[in-house]
Amino acid sequence: VVSLFATLHDSTINVKTEKLNNHTIMKECPIFSNGECPFKGTLCSNGVPLIDAFEVRSWGIMITKENQSRSRSESESSSQDINDDYEKSRVVTVEVSKLLKDGTKEAHKAAESVHFVREFIHGRVNRDAYEQMMINLYFIYNAMEQAIDNNGTHPLVEPVHFPDQLHRTSSLEKDLCFLIGSNWREKVQKPSLVTQTYINRLEFLNKNNPELLVPHAYTRYLGDLSGGQVLKRSAIKILLKNDNQYSKSNEMNGINFYIFKLIKNMNEFKKMYRKKLDLIGSQKPSSSGESLMTTDLADAMVAEANYAFELNTCLFRELDQFSGFSNEPITLPTPPPSPSSSSSTSASTSASTSASTS
Repeated sequence: VVSLFATLHDSTINVKTEKLNNHTIMKECPIFSNGECPFKGTLCSNGVPLIDAFEVRSWGIMITKENQSRSRSESESSSQDINDDYEKSRVVTVEVSKLLKDGTKEAHKAAESVHFVREFIHGRVNRDAYEQMMINLYFIYNAMEQAIDNNGTHPLVEPVHFPDQLHRTSSLEKDLCFLIGSNWREKVQKPSLVTQTYINRLEFLNKNNPELLVPHAYTRYLGDLSGGQVLKRSAIKILLKNDNQYSKSNEMNGINFYIFKLIKNMNEFKKMYRKKLDLIGSQKPSSSGESLMTTDLADAMVAEANYAFELNTCLFRELDQFSGFSNEPITLPTPPPSPSSSSSTSASTSASTSASTS
């Protein structure tokens, strides 16, 4: 790239010199004649402004004659290093809520297309399947919320940490007590295969990449505040159909999971939560001078959100098998790679600093 720009630059100078020598007037380029840059506002496919990408790649034009005498391989290597450092460490200002929503559309559709989900929505699953779903959710939310609480002061986790309003573990405990009995802990001791895989991932992130707990919180809580409210009506229908003792006058029995007592307005809370997510995308650089949110980390968050949806899809397929709707084998998804060490290290360092000063 450096060699290409250097050649282009030399050719431009030669043409200009030739025109001047021949007393030929060079007209102003019509593209730039209005004083505006035609590339302003244009983004590359990776979200980098085109002007910024040009700037990073234009350093080759400024090389001296001494640098021009170096081998082409050295120049190309240097240019690649500049580009790699730029992509990984550049501070990103991005709407994280939109990034996650747009980046998980296909995975979201896949989760909703599982047979069990369609049957559940129409209230056509039995009470045993509903109980198993609540058991799975209890193990998952317990692991996720412990991990989030452990990292509540992390600079990328703290903006979306709302334990009083969002945590579901205690609500699920009440539901299991109603559905199974007061001794439900004795009867429910081991998570399912997919549930354990989900737990393992959350525990890994708790220790190694707490910033990637954010996509898991996003997929679960915003889903509970949106489509979960439709599922609440389906749950009531299932319990009424399968339990003669279930009282419609006390509809909180067995559905506490879907009820957020401290959230008065669901839509307003979701807007506020998305704004908090977007704050993550505009985090200022850490005290060490390294950015908290980088392109590398933004990509990792989208990948992790998709992985969360894939795990949820497997949970539904597992319930498909449990309910007798399907006997197809379940292929567990492969977890995405962790973001570059520089992204994780700067965020973790900032978290440690924050914790020590508080």
